[in-house]
Amino acid sequence: MGNTKDIETKSLLDMSQEELESAYTLEELSSELKALLPDDVSFDGVKTWDEFERMRGMFRFLMNYKTRLKEEYFLSEEAKAIYELTEFDGEQQQEKLGITQAHYKDLKKAKSWRSKYTFIYPDKCSHVNATQASAVVNGLYERMIKNGR
Repeated sequence: MGNTKDIETKSLLDMSQEELESAYTLEELSSELKALLPDDVSFDGVKTWDEFERMRGMFRFLMNYKTRLKEEYFLSEEAKAIYELTEFDGEQQQEKLGITQAHYKDLKKAKSWRSKYTFIYPDKCSHVNATQASAVVNGLYERMIKNGR
Protein backbone atom coordinates (compact mmCIF):
# COMPACT_ATOMS: atom_id res chain seq x y z
CA MET A 1 0.00 0.00 0.00
CA GLY A 2 2.75 2.44 -0.83
CA ASN A 3 3.16 5.23 1.73
CA THR A 4 1.10 3.91 4.64
CA LYS A 5 1.50 5.40 8.07
CA ASP A 6 1.42 2.41 10.44
CA ILE A 7 0.82 4.36 13.66
CA GLU A 8 -2.20 6.21 12.27
CA THR A 9 -3.49 3.02 10.67
CA LYS A 10 -3.46 1.13 13.96
CA SER A 11 -5.29 3.80 15.94
CA LEU A 12 -7.82 4.48 13.21
CA LEU A 13 -8.42 0.81 12.47
CA ASP A 14 -8.54 -0.31 16.08
CA MET A 15 -10.84 2.32 17.58
CA SER A 16 -14.49 1.41 18.11
CA GLN A 17 -17.09 3.15 15.99
CA GLU A 18 -18.33 5.00 19.08
CA GLU A 19 -14.84 6.34 19.74
CA LEU A 20 -14.48 7.37 16.12
CA GLU A 21 -17.89 9.08 16.03
CA SER A 22 -16.95 11.14 19.09
CA ALA A 23 -13.48 12.03 17.80
CA TYR A 24 -13.99 12.49 14.04
CA THR A 25 -16.46 13.64 11.45
CA LEU A 26 -16.88 11.51 8.33
CA GLU A 27 -15.01 14.21 6.40
CA GLU A 28 -12.06 14.00 8.81
CA LEU A 29 -12.06 10.20 8.58
CA SER A 30 -12.11 10.43 4.79
CA SER A 31 -9.06 12.66 4.98
CA GLU A 32 -7.31 10.21 7.33
CA LEU A 33 -8.07 7.28 5.01
CA LYS A 34 -6.86 9.21 1.97
CA ALA A 35 -3.58 9.92 3.76
CA LEU A 36 -3.04 6.17 4.14
CA LEU A 37 -3.33 5.51 0.41
CA PRO A 38 -0.58 5.90 -2.18
CA ASP A 39 -0.72 9.15 -4.13
CA ASP A 40 -1.75 7.43 -7.36
CA VAL A 41 -4.95 5.97 -5.84
CA SER A 42 -8.03 8.13 -6.14
CA PHE A 43 -10.43 8.20 -3.21
CA ASP A 44 -13.42 10.49 -2.84
CA GLY A 45 -14.06 9.77 0.82
CA VAL A 46 -16.86 8.10 2.74
CA LYS A 47 -20.37 9.44 3.07
CA THR A 48 -21.86 7.07 5.68
CA TRP A 49 -20.64 5.17 8.72
CA ASP A 50 -21.50 1.88 6.98
CA GLU A 51 -19.32 2.87 4.05
CA PHE A 52 -16.52 3.80 6.45
CA GLU A 53 -16.80 0.39 8.16
CA ARG A 54 -16.48 -1.36 4.79
CA MET A 55 -13.42 0.74 3.94
CA ARG A 56 -11.94 0.10 7.37
CA GLY A 57 -12.43 -3.64 6.87
CA MET A 58 -10.53 -3.45 3.57
CA PHE A 59 -7.70 -1.50 5.21
CA ARG A 60 -7.50 -4.06 8.03
CA PHE A 61 -7.30 -6.86 5.48
CA LEU A 62 -4.59 -5.11 3.46
CA MET A 63 -2.53 -4.23 6.53
CA ASN A 64 -2.80 -7.83 7.79
CA TYR A 65 -1.77 -9.11 4.35
CA LYS A 66 1.17 -6.72 4.23
CA THR A 67 2.31 -7.90 7.67
CA ARG A 68 1.91 -11.57 6.70
CA LEU A 69 4.02 -11.07 3.59
CA LYS A 70 6.83 -9.71 5.73
CA GLU A 71 6.52 -12.51 8.29
CA GLU A 72 5.75 -15.42 5.97
CA TYR A 73 7.47 -15.35 2.60
CA PHE A 74 5.48 -18.40 1.51
CA LEU A 75 1.76 -18.29 2.15
CA SER A 76 1.52 -22.08 2.41
CA GLU A 77 3.61 -25.21 2.74
CA GLU A 78 2.43 -26.19 -0.74
CA ALA A 79 3.82 -22.99 -2.23
CA LYS A 80 7.14 -23.45 -0.44
CA ALA A 81 7.51 -27.09 -1.51
CA ILE A 82 6.57 -26.32 -5.11
CA TYR A 83 9.04 -23.43 -5.21
CA GLU A 84 11.85 -25.62 -3.87
CA LEU A 85 11.02 -28.37 -6.35
CA THR A 86 10.74 -26.17 -9.43
CA GLU A 87 13.21 -23.33 -8.85
CA PHE A 88 16.30 -25.20 -7.68
CA ASP A 89 18.37 -27.95 -9.23
CA GLY A 90 21.47 -29.97 -8.54
CA GLU A 91 23.09 -29.85 -5.10
CA GLN A 92 21.08 -26.82 -4.05
CA GLN A 93 17.82 -28.65 -4.78
CA GLN A 94 19.02 -31.78 -2.97
CA GLU A 95 19.88 -29.69 0.08
CA LYS A 96 16.55 -27.78 0.08
CA LEU A 97 14.59 -31.01 -0.24
CA GLY A 98 16.58 -32.87 2.42
CA ILE A 99 17.88 -35.48 -0.01
CA THR A 100 21.08 -37.26 0.98
CA GLN A 101 23.14 -40.07 -0.55
CA ALA A 102 21.26 -42.46 1.74
CA HIS A 103 18.08 -41.82 -0.29
CA TYR A 104 19.85 -43.19 -3.37
CA LYS A 105 20.98 -46.33 -1.52
CA ASP A 106 17.93 -47.20 0.58
CA LEU A 107 14.55 -47.81 -1.09
CA LYS A 108 12.69 -47.28 2.20
CA LYS A 109 14.25 -43.85 2.61
CA ALA A 110 13.43 -43.00 -0.99
CA LYS A 111 9.78 -44.04 -0.51
CA SER A 112 9.57 -42.15 2.74
CA TRP A 113 10.96 -39.01 1.07
CA ARG A 114 8.49 -39.27 -1.81
CA SER A 115 5.53 -39.75 0.54
CA LYS A 116 6.28 -36.36 2.15
CA TYR A 117 5.41 -34.67 -1.15
CA THR A 118 2.11 -36.34 -2.06
CA PHE A 119 0.24 -33.23 -0.89
CA ILE A 120 1.50 -31.27 -3.92
CA TYR A 121 0.17 -33.68 -6.55
CA PRO A 122 -2.39 -32.07 -8.87
CA ASP A 123 -5.25 -34.28 -7.67
CA LYS A 124 -4.76 -32.80 -4.16
CA CYS A 125 -3.29 -29.39 -4.90
CA SER A 126 -4.65 -26.58 -7.07
CA HIS A 127 -1.37 -24.62 -7.28
CA VAL A 128 -0.58 -23.59 -10.85
CA ASN A 129 2.79 -25.41 -10.75
CA ALA A 130 1.60 -28.58 -8.99
CA THR A 131 1.95 -30.70 -12.15
CA GLN A 132 5.51 -29.50 -12.77
CA ALA A 133 6.48 -30.03 -9.12
CA SER A 134 5.01 -33.53 -9.00
CA ALA A 135 6.96 -34.41 -12.14
CA VAL A 136 10.14 -33.30 -10.36
CA VAL A 137 9.26 -35.46 -7.34
CA ASN A 138 8.64 -38.44 -9.60
CA GLY A 139 11.88 -37.85 -11.50
CA LEU A 140 13.94 -37.62 -8.33
CA TYR A 141 12.25 -40.70 -6.91
CA GLU A 142 12.89 -42.67 -10.10
CA ARG A 143 16.59 -41.78 -9.92
CA MET A 144 16.66 -42.84 -6.27
CA ILE A 145 15.11 -46.25 -6.90
CA LYS A 146 17.21 -46.80 -10.02
CA ASN A 147 20.37 -46.25 -8.00
CA GLY A 148 19.00 -48.11 -4.98
CA ARG A 149 18.62 -51.41 -6.78
